[in-house]
Amino acid sequence: MSQPSQTEWEAVTKGTFVNVGGGLAMIGVKSLGLVLRAIFGGVAYGLFITAYKIIEQITYLLLGGFVDSIVLYAARYLPRSADAAPPDPSDPIAHGPVLPSDAEVAALSDAEREERLYRALATAIGVPVVLGLLAALALQALAPWLHATVWKQHPVLIVTMVQRLSWALPLLVLMQLPAEAIKAHLKWGWPVAIVQVVFPTLTLVGALASQWLFDRGILALADGVLLGFAVCVPLSLFAFAQSFSLSKLLRAMLRFQIDREVVGFALPQGLNMALNQGLVNVDVIVLSGVVSANTLGVYSNVVDMTQMIRVAKLALSGVYSPLAARLNAAGNRVALENAMQRMGTMTALLSLPVLLVVMTIYPGLVISSKEPWTWPAVFPWLLAIGPMMSCFFGLAGNTLLMVGRPKLLLANSAAAGTLNVVLNLVLVPLAGVLGAAVATATSNATISLLQLVELARLERLRFHAAMYARTLAAGALPVAAVAFLAEPTGRMLTSFTGWPDALPVRIGVAAAAVTVFAILYAVLPGPSALAVWRGTAPPVPERTSAPA
Repeated sequence: MSQPSQTEWEAVTKGTFVNVGGGLAMIGVKSLGLVLRAIFGGVAYGLFITAYKIIEQITYLLLGGFVDSIVLYAARYLPRSADAAPPDPSDPIAHGPVLPSDAEVAALSDAEREERLYRALATAIGVPVVLGLLAALALQALAPWLHATVWKQHPVLIVTMVQRLSWALPLLVLMQLPAEAIKAHLKWGWPVAIVQVVFPTLTLVGALASQWLFDRGILALADGVLLGFAVCVPLSLFAFAQSFSLSKLLRAMLRFQIDREVVGFALPQGLNMALNQGLVNVDVIVLSGVVSANTLGVYSNVVDMTQMIRVAKLALSGVYSPLAARLNAAGNRVALENAMQRMGTMTALLSLPVLLVVMTIYPGLVISSKEPWTWPAVFPWLLAIGPMMSCFFGLAGNTLLMVGRPKLLLANSAAAGTLNVVLNLVLVPLAGVLGAAVATATSNATISLLQLVELARLERLRFHAAMYARTLAAGALPVAAVAFLAEPTGRMLTSFTGWPDALPVRIGVAAAAVTVFAILYAVLPGPSALAVWRGTAPPVPERTSAPA
């Protein structure tokens, strides 16, 4: 079978629409920073974002690996699908690495598989809850020390923000992981609704209510977060109970039998995720000791705006990873490569319109109309390099993970993360936000290239230039026009068009750029991404023999 089954792809297509809706909600959440800066002021928002980035970094360390492990190991221990087939030794990419207990799992009875399933689920949820509690307690003491040593120039409010937000760590585990486990069944509605829609909505509502009723200032955000958890943790457990047994999960937890294989997978992957997120957060953390809180808030909002470019990749990778785990477990590596290429073609196409919109309108959103742009014009484009690499090639990392290579991904992230920290420490004192952007762009490009090379050499799974040729050809002209017209000071826009540098004008330019891209994509030759997605056109020519 050279493609995923029709049932699997129908589930993926349905899940993609659900995840895209969640991705649009994520854009709203990212845009919240723009509103918060306008409401509370640049200084207060800069303090909040510093505290938030620290908590986010720890969250990825504690939670990231267990999010992937709960999907991977649940998929392994669930009853195998009826259309699963043993690996075909004639397939040139059929032989990949196996997880340590694959042979043992194949021989398990149904009762034994269920026992292993709930032990894995209990481990994936229980261990990070305990680690989250320990981290929250540690931050109560660490925050004042950070203020005394690193944040001397900032108000003491930053200490309170870190201490309050730290209690989110164990609650995040209880909110996200039970819902995440459902993805092993190729079901997406609950996890997307809870994590990407209900929780951020309740956080915003709670924050606004707290500010309106009690005038709490920026601390109202911590109140909103607690409201979100109060509703979403029970909701996540309810969703879990629709596909699994809560009583069996609780009994497995009370036995205190940790699944070492789950932990052995999750801890390096969590460190990998933390290092990956560090490629985004380290620059903000280093900048917090060098630049003003206002500049830090502006830089962080630009980071958040450029991260919106990744919405297509995030939406599709959320459904791709469980599918990849199923296909690899079934030994269907050719179908795995086909799924990777079909989704990669689509994420690349969808990223271009978002890039055009974001890079046109961001100046009108991150600063007020009365505030001049005083930062280097090129740094937002440097920050866009990582999200674009993710949209074109990011599924390489998901694939390496789901075929059982978390330690390799950790090594990649350690190398890129070390490079990022060193470059930030060297360049930020010299060039401020420009130095931070250069460091981030360099480290992001490095990790993407490492994953591409490893996927090809170790797994014999490849992305091909043919997947992206039509998208790149259609995007060249509108991207160049946006880079020229939409630079943040507005000088080119005003002098070339005679129009004022106002947000409605920038929205019009963005709409024109997206329209030109769509027209060029429609008229250029080659299979469309939609045809590739539907399986009516191959993303690349079919492989007929093993590569040299």
